[in-house]
Amino acid sequence: IDPQKVPPQRHALGKFNINNNDNGNNDTQVSNNDSLLAYASREMIETALNAASITWRPSTLLLKYSTLLFKTLLKETSNKVITGKAAVAFFRKTKLENSILKSIWNTSSLRKTGSMDFIEFTVAIQLVSLAFSGADISKNGLNNSPQNVPFPVFPESGVDVPKETTNATIHNATANTTDANMFS
Repeated sequence: IDPQKVPPQRHALGKFNINNNDNGNNDTQVSNNDSLLAYASREMIETALNAASITWRPSTLLLKYSTLLFKTLLKETSNKVITGKAAVAFFRKTKLENSILKSIWNTSSLRKTGSMDFIEFTVAIQLVSLAFSGADISKNGLNNSPQNVPFPVFPESGVDVPKETTNATIHNATANTTDANMFS
């Protein structure tokens, strides 16, 4: 990703919250009955990421944050996926360029169905974090992503970044357009 393409007010002056992974390592060892894994078990996450040749694993904090955000988007549907339209509207709030959002969609869309399940949504949240950090938005970029990438914050979601994170600044994504054409 070209850091010049990230909106300067978001990249240079935007706010972030560092997601130091609880104990400093990539910990996804949480029990399956934990509400963190209400939408996908640890085994489901492992299987989906392995099938896509993704070696990166979400931290416990990222799973917690993604769960809270995902839950806000599921209000519109009874199944455990969010529509492409809802996902597009949500991720446009980051105000990242359409070309970057398209790369995020293409990389996180593991099932290629036009909707997002929890695992794909979690991957997309990590990719948004990488985009604001100026990192490569690809499987390779994801697989090589550092563990202390700042979480993006979506104020209109009503979800706060998990409290276990450090007191760094927080990136605020504000509403943009809700045009639902898959970032093209």
